[in-house]
Amino acid sequence: MEQERLATAAPAKAAADVDAETRRAVLGALGCGCVACAAAYASDRENPIDSLLAMGVEASRAKNERFARVMRGGMQDYEALDEVHTFKEELFANVRPGDAVVEIGIGGGPNLQYYGPHAKRVVAVEPNLAFDTFASDEAQATGTNLEVREGVAERLPFPDGSVDVVVGTMVLCSVTSVAASLAEVRRVLKPGGRYLFSEHTRAPDGWNLLATAQTVASPLQLALANGCHLRRDPLPDITARFGAAHVRARSFVLGNTGRGPPWPPHFLLAPHVVGVATKA
Repeated sequence: MEQERLATAAPAKAAADVDAETRRAVLGALGCGCVACAAAYASDRENPIDSLLAMGVEASRAKNERFARVMRGGMQDYEALDEVHTFKEELFANVRPGDAVVEIGIGGGPNLQYYGPHAKRVVAVEPNLAFDTFASDEAQATGTNLEVREGVAERLPFPDGSVDVVVGTMVLCSVTSVAASLAEVRRVLKPGGRYLFSEHTRAPDGWNLLATAQTVASPLQLALANGCHLRRDPLPDITARFGAAHVRARSFVLGNTGRGPPWPPHFLLAPHVVGVATKA
């Protein structure tokens, strides 16, 4: 009986040790029922758990690669907006010559063009390394000294007080914990260090049509955009972490002409907050 319990526990523990993303992929493979999945399972009957885990890892990798391609192509029209170009130029003017810069969630590297000659080196922390090729190509095109490390905002791989500037654009919408991410940002910054942020937010008061559209689209956005929340508002968290006296920010709606709702590309992301928080 004890041997039976141990035999049952072993595969259960193996499955539990796999990260959440892989477990989801494994469950998807089990639920698929297609011939390819059945064949893969049958080909390794002696160790079905290993076979399923391998399928899950491959599915997770394919998902990350697909997301990287879609994001790089799908956000080009957003990055091409004059308003976006203008506020990013203003934001990145806060990077000074010789600054050591960390960018969280660099994606395909759309911000690299704004660093210019100021940042001596940019270290990117990116959870999806499928973006690495795109970011490296952009670094070469812009002449940026870039290093990409795998990681997440909630656990930045840097010592306390070691970074001059932390950059995060379109990041806090999809982190697991906004509070933990901001705590890490503040931890790694030197005294006087700066956190440059640009985030899409929930629709402001009075924008009822846009607010409704965000609410309706949120479940699909969460599913297709790697956990992106359309209705977050990170500014109160940023202010609480750094102190109101040390945060300069402005909120606005892209494409707002005063003649009705904005309909720029990705209009669900039109509400923005952009600013700089300084570590006292």
